[in-house]
Amino acid sequence: MQKLSALLMTGLISACLITAQTMPPGLRLWLRADTLTADSAGVVNRWGSIVGGHIAVAQQGAGLTPGTINARPAIVFANAGYYSAPSVFPVRRDYTMYVVYNWNGVHAANNMVSGQNRAFFTSAPGVPTVLHQGDFGRLSTSSAALSGPTVLRVRHKDLTGQTSISLNNRKTSDDNIPTNTDSVIFVGAYQGGYGLNGAIGEILIFERSLTAVEELSVERYLHDRYAIERVPDPPTPMIRFITVPGSLRVIHWRDLISVRGVVISDSVDEALIEIRRDGDTVATRRYVRPMSGDTVFCTTTRATAPPQERVSFSATVTVRRTGRTSFDTMYSATDITPGIAFSVNGQSNSIFGDASASPSVWARTFGGNFSQSLSDTAFALSSAAGNGGGPNVGAWALYLQNALAEQGISSLCISGGVGGTRIEQHLPDPNNRLNLSTIYGSWLYRVIKSGMRNRIEYLFWYQGESNTSADDYISVFDQLRAAWKLDLPALEKIIVIQIRPGCAGPNHAKLRDDQRKLALLYNDVIVHAASGLPGHDGCHYNGQGYAELGRQMVEVFDDLKYNSNTDRPWSHSPRPLLARNTGDGTVVIDFRGQKNGLRMTSDFVRDGKVRRAADAWFADNDPRLRPTSVRVENLSWPVLNQYAGRVTLTFSKPVMSVSYVPDYAYDDGAIFQGPWLVTDDGVGALSFHNFPVETVSVADDIEHELDDDGEATVYDLAGRLVARSSAEFAQLPSGPYIRTDQSGRRSMYLIR
Repeated sequence: MQKLSALLMTGLISACLITAQTMPPGLRLWLRADTLTADSAGVVNRWGSIVGGHIAVAQQGAGLTPGTINARPAIVFANAGYYSAPSVFPVRRDYTMYVVYNWNGVHAANNMVSGQNRAFFTSAPGVPTVLHQGDFGRLSTSSAALSGPTVLRVRHKDLTGQTSISLNNRKTSDDNIPTNTDSVIFVGAYQGGYGLNGAIGEILIFERSLTAVEELSVERYLHDRYAIERVPDPPTPMIRFITVPGSLRVIHWRDLISVRGVVISDSVDEALIEIRRDGDTVATRRYVRPMSGDTVFCTTTRATAPPQERVSFSATVTVRRTGRTSFDTMYSATDITPGIAFSVNGQSNSIFGDASASPSVWARTFGGNFSQSLSDTAFALSSAAGNGGGPNVGAWALYLQNALAEQGISSLCISGGVGGTRIEQHLPDPNNRLNLSTIYGSWLYRVIKSGMRNRIEYLFWYQGESNTSADDYISVFDQLRAAWKLDLPALEKIIVIQIRPGCAGPNHAKLRDDQRKLALLYNDVIVHAASGLPGHDGCHYNGQGYAELGRQMVEVFDDLKYNSNTDRPWSHSPRPLLARNTGDGTVVIDFRGQKNGLRMTSDFVRDGKVRRAADAWFADNDPRLRPTSVRVENLSWPVLNQYAGRVTLTFSKPVMSVSYVPDYAYDDGAIFQGPWLVTDDGVGALSFHNFPVETVSVADDIEHELDDDGEATVYDLAGRLVARSSAEFAQLPSGPYIRTDQSGRRSMYLIR
């Protein structure tokens, strides 16, 4: 204890030898760990400022213990104790702040220097973020996370709100946020809570913006003192770039890679632009003694690569200044790859992760999921380590990207998924489509900045758990689809994943049926069932479940990419076409889909009860009216890559409608988990609610003819008129049809 006190006292004496004149003017608070003092019990309870006579006092909570950062004194925080300093933080003024910090890898809010409505914290694991006025919709968020001991710099311009964060002199954010109105200072807390993990060696707060020379002076001192490498200042800009590809960028395979800029200096003797493909130069331009205002550019001269050829490009721009022999690098980007882009939107099951899923180097994303930062515009490898935020795209989307990479296709996934959200929350702000505080605005901003706005052909939508049957889901989806079609000019198909029981609660049977009908209402919508996926916990899935959904989405994607016959409603999920009475309570339901085989999964025991196939079916909107038998058969009828199946249900009485999958639960209240109607390889059938049961007669193996008067009409099972005459009828492909004669009598025909 005496050695600790002596050490702290020695540090305090040495600190006194450093006068305020060693720092630029405007320094309000200077906390350095060698000015800490401890009481007789060894608790570090006071932290004296080197300037201003201010004292930061430790508040209750364990974890304020002495430590080091690269052999220099530091104070260690363990997400509990914190310091309350005098309220001297600059208000409605420019400020510059430095924090020497070593994060210990434990993710929490990790408030370094915060107050009552102002905070400097980590909004994602190790990602420094600045908050003013409690406005979490307008943050300045670093594009890079902390790694090892770091000198953090925050600059804030009060007039414009421009705020930047730098890690070891590397700028990682540049955003506009509100002015600061909070003078309170907590070191290691926000509003007295939300603590800090890691060690702080030093804090400096200036009530003004420092000049470049002053910043260099302060940073040389900090980096030398803590033996932390400082990223060199970039060379003085001599070219203002207009078009450049960023590192890790995915560029559409039909597009060219271009570098374009304007010379802004008269001191350029030579400028060289080079673009390389897998290390070999494919395009180069050299400019000798360009004048200020001249345009310099270089573009690849042909399509970058076909979609199934993974290649990597790089681009550099170097400049030789007047009187020099060496070149300075003005711009450099690596790992640029041609590929495709798609988007995933929805709520938690669209973005939920699986930490065991490792991304391919050819699976990329752009910006942060639901980021509100204008500067969050970097390409990154996709991740499924978390459940949203940052580069997370969700487990099944990452599986899809990895599978595409195995096919030789690089991909960019931009996710607009946010957990626990209703469909209305995904609509755009009618007054500002790029409102970053909205899910749609954040997503659209990233889509535009990625350069892929005109190249996204497919969008996946997995949402609905937070809505109920009382909502007009189809109407809101119509608005959302219209917005997507407006903002994504190349959008061809929207893949809607039909939810299954569980998660937010009951009253989902009608909503799921509304989702099923979307494919009948819009020819660009495909509906795919989540029913039958393994690993469901009542709300989300384990890694096995998301991997299986990803596998199924790969098949959907492949069919979309390589099957041109997709103008009609279709899906891999078997879908009901017609339900008909065949007498005394027997109902036959015909299904169609792109996958072969149809079966009910096996009976199983859950919560001490045997769950049987009959638990999945009921009639006349009465969950208690269940069939006494369920029989599934396949029809040997492959036409146009479609396969037929049939389910025969026996009820105790004639029924008018039939439903597949209960609203929410079994009869005992447990969340419904099957048995399911699936294809041979486990793709679930679309669930439906109050599907009408027709009373029709059946004629099999009929000839291709109609009555001589030709007045009978023939419809397909989607309700579309397909023939009015014998000549038209003769052209119909094999399959089931419904014929209505002059008297109105309806009959079902199966043309073989």
